[in-house]
Amino acid sequence: MTQRFSAKYKSFNGWKRAKSRKSRYSKRIIRLNKIFPEKSLFELRRFSLKRQSLGHNVNLTSAQKVIRARSFEVLRRMRKGSTLEKASSRVGLSPGEVFPFIGPILFSKRRRWRVKKNDSLLAKMRVITRRGRGTLLVKGSNNRSRIGRYQADVNNYLITGNTSLLNVHRGEHIMDAFGEIHYFEWEPTSVRRISDSISSPELQELYAEGRW
Repeated sequence: MTQRFSAKYKSFNGWKRAKSRKSRYSKRIIRLNKIFPEKSLFELRRFSLKRQSLGHNVNLTSAQKVIRARSFEVLRRMRKGSTLEKASSRVGLSPGEVFPFIGPILFSKRRRWRVKKNDSLLAKMRVITRRGRGTLLVKGSNNRSRIGRYQADVNNYLITGNTSLLNVHRGEHIMDAFGEIHYFEWEPTSVRRISDSISSPELQELYAEGRW
């Protein structure tokens, strides 16, 4: 049985058509309904982005980790001008599935969900450092972008053999979420050796993260 939208209205459309919905409160309900069409009016009233957020949670299930990774791809697409709805659809998710991971850094402007320029979301990213290959827990869009650029350059080096792609990262380091410093591996022989030790599926996953 379909859940009633409220005690007075059977459906959201019935609630919306009942009267003019131009107040700040009504506009918020309308925006949230587009993301969570299954929720009742009571649930939308009580909805809190902070309570829903999984963006800073490191104890996720395997399924949640997959959704989080795709949510970061949605974030990347939105920063390039895509809408939340289109970006979510392109990665095979609904906006409601994406919201728990990036919702806190979204805001509504001119009837459209937009993303803040920077964020402090946590993400586990695989990277090759001077210590070898590993997974780092990093905080914020700036760190994700830096790892992404490095991974893209490593991937291009493995294809082209152009060592200048690695030289630009000589001495470059990143601080993880725990305050520990990690230096990117820039020596061609080490990068090639470490990459050759990674299985093909794992290598594809590693460098796919360079898109974030």
